[in-house]
Amino acid sequence: MFKGYFFILMILCLINILSFKKSFLMFLISLEFFTLINLMMIMLINIELNEIMFMYYMMIAVCEVVIGISVMISMYKYSGSDMFMKMNMKC
Repeated sequence: MFKGYFFILMILCLINILSFKKSFLMFLISLEFFTLINLMMIMLINIELNEIMFMYYMMIAVCEVVIGISVMISMYKYSGSDMFMKMNMKC
C-alpha cells in the first residue's frame, strides 16, 4: 500500500525536476526530495538490511547535496544569479 504512495511521489518529483529548468536551487531541492523518497522506499522494501547500508546511502546523498550547493555558489559568483536562462554558454 505504501509502495504505491511512494511511487506516486516519485513520479511527481520527477515531474518537478523536469519542470524546474530555470532555477538551479529548485532543481537541487527536487533532487534531494527524490533521494529521500528513494531512501524511504529502500527502508520499506528491505527492512532486514543493517543500519550501515542506510548510513552509506545517506552519506552519498549528503555528498551529492554538498557538490550541488558548491556548484550553485560558484555559478552565483560567476553570473550573479542561479537562473539557467541568464547564463551565457561561453568557454
